[in-house]
Amino acid sequence: MTILALLDFSAVTDQVFETAAGLADALHGRVVLLHVVQPSRVPAAGITGIETMQAAVTADQQAAARRLARYEKRLRLDKIAVTTVLLRGDPSPLILEQTGKLRVAFVVMGSHGHGTITGRLVGTTTEYILRRARCPVIVVSHPKFKEAPAGAS
Repeated sequence: MTILALLDFSAVTDQVFETAAGLADALHGRVVLLHVVQPSRVPAAGITGIETMQAAVTADQQAAARRLARYEKRLRLDKIAVTTVLLRGDPSPLILEQTGKLRVAFVVMGSHGHGTITGRLVGTTTEYILRRARCPVIVVSHPKFKEAPAGAS
């Protein structure tokens, strides 16, 4: 059984990772850690030229590979089967493609809460995957959406 954990390295990433790891442990499954590097649509201030932008994307990919490797190591220490996948492009269609290619049983992803009206609740990539995935999708809430403990005001 394959659990696809979508790691975007935002504030919700650790919770997505822990949820996927717990699910894999309970179901004796394997985890695929997926990150998609998005090419910058707008050059950062002071960055000019296609080669400079390509260098920035390459640096992003290298940083993402290092972060994925750290999460991979944590799963291996817990004796959970793990694979990492690092892609570049538009996240939504690439994620959906991977769910079929890898025969994913569950997708675990985070919610950021921005974008369209529905996207404000779950995030635009999350909404896209929820609507199109052919497997269950577990959405982990962004920490800012967690309810306050009982008695807090």
